Amino acid sequence: MSTHSNTLYVQTLGAYLGKQGETVTVKVDDQVKLVVPMHHLEGIVCFGRVSMSTSFDRL
Repeated sequence: MSTHSNTLYVQTLGAYLGKQGETVTVKVDDQVKLVVPMHHLEGIVCFGRVSMSTSFDRL
């Protein structure tokens, strides 16, 4: 089995990135728009006014 690493680009103003277990969640206006397992991501790039949880500093 092979895993392809990807980059998550977030450019929606007001988006919030959170970490739940081993997944990254992207919320906009308190609605979950995306849930991605961390092992599928190589990196996250944010443009503009995007916030993130402090739990990302432990990655």
